[in-house]
Amino acid sequence: MKKSEKAMKKSDNIKNSYLVATGIASASLLAGCGDSPEVKQWKAAPGTNGFINLDDVEKAFKKNQKADEFEKRVNEIFEGDSLVVFKSKKTGGSGFIYYAYEDLNKDAKVTSSDDLLFTLTVANSWAILEGAGVNKYYKSSWAYKPAEEKREETYYRSRYRHHHFSYWYWGRGWGGYYTPRDRYDSNLSHTKEYRSTSGFTQQVRNNAAYEKSAAVKHGTGFRQSAAALSPVRRNYVKSVPVSKTMKTTKGTSGWGIRANKKISSSFSTAKSSGSSSRGGIFSGSRGSSGFGV
Repeated sequence: MKKSEKAMKKSDNIKNSYLVATGIASASLLAGCGDSPEVKQWKAAPGTNGFINLDDVEKAFKKNQKADEFEKRVNEIFEGDSLVVFKSKKTGGSGFIYYAYEDLNKDAKVTSSDDLLFTLTVANSWAILEGAGVNKYYKSSWAYKPAEEKREETYYRSRYRHHHFSYWYWGRGWGGYYTPRDRYDSNLSHTKEYRSTSGFTQQVRNNAAYEKSAAVKHGTGFRQSAAALSPVRRNYVKSVPVSKTMKTTKGTSGWGIRANKKISSSFSTAKSSGSSSRGGIFSGSRGSSGFGV
């Protein structure tokens, strides 16, 4: 092969390599910027990321001393795509730990695919509510007095099915708890109906006001928590079929209501400022979707 031909071939190889590299870089850039503004808003929404108004959760627990009443109220407060499901276990002595997860894979039970939102530890006449994931900035405690004194064990065994927290607190003969399937179904039905009411719109406004006060009160801790998604949550935000979720939830979901009512989000602003990822500030933010409502 002549020198001129070798030089031309080398030049072509360099050019092709450049085109390939440019193509890869362009594809990467497009992948990062391909989301529509609406999808970006959904991804930045408080509920999409597992954020919940824990002041209202605390009030709900103090008011409702049965698991079914409390869990129903928590699902009214939460703005995420899926139901919140619960499990609990006994502590040493008198008391229990209650765990709240968003059921991200929608299988009606707690699994490793779900994201922990908060824990509630009730023991030794004391209750402690602690946020998890993006709610990690939050911790509150108060004195806890069971609704009634412990009675003989046979009485309590006959009443465990009612899931009063006072029965859990004494704990004798109790081996743990998961949200029952029938209650999952009833909570799902109730939440769909609730999200089409003015009550849910007001709850979203309350949640936004809570975000604002929490951002001021907790400062750096709030901003760091907002950007610190758990691995399972991060995977969810990346991989969920967004177009389908948004199509079925925009009308009455938290994120849809926030967008329609132009309700700003301190959480989304904190998430944007506290994270190195792209996304931008979520003004007219959205608290997330809601159960195919």
